[in-house]
Amino acid sequence: MKMQFPVKVVAVLVALSMISACAPMPLGGPGTENDPYVIKINFASANACAITGVTPDPTTCAKSGTGFCIGQSDWVQWESDPADIRYEVFFDPIQGRPLGSNGKGILKKKIDKDAPWVQYKYSILRRHCSKETDTFDPHIRVDR
Repeated sequence: MKMQFPVKVVAVLVALSMISACAPMPLGGPGTENDPYVIKINFASANACAITGVTPDPTTCAKSGTGFCIGQSDWVQWESDPADIRYEVFFDPIQGRPLGSNGKGILKKKIDKDAPWVQYKYSILRRHCSKETDTFDPHIRVDR
């Protein structure tokens, strides 16, 4: 027995399929440039140098360890809380040059595609604050 749909039902289905075909599709998933993993940097106040902690997106460690785990070539975005605080992130003491946030308190970085699968300590410092007393040192693990 052949099933027949009323003309109105068919018209609605065709219209919905056309709308969904024209709708912008999200590009990639967590860890892509358009959808980076986010780490909130929690400053004690809008005027304070002190960082009380970091709050990363939840992740799963595929290979080993626990904590904030990302993959090679993943994108990570740091955001100040409160917003608009300028800060610097130091990943490599040998490189010597920090990565600076923009005027909105955001810094986005792609993890190197050849980064070893280990845990890294990095440092965050609000601009114009003391390296000796105000540096915060969280960890990030590359493990997939």
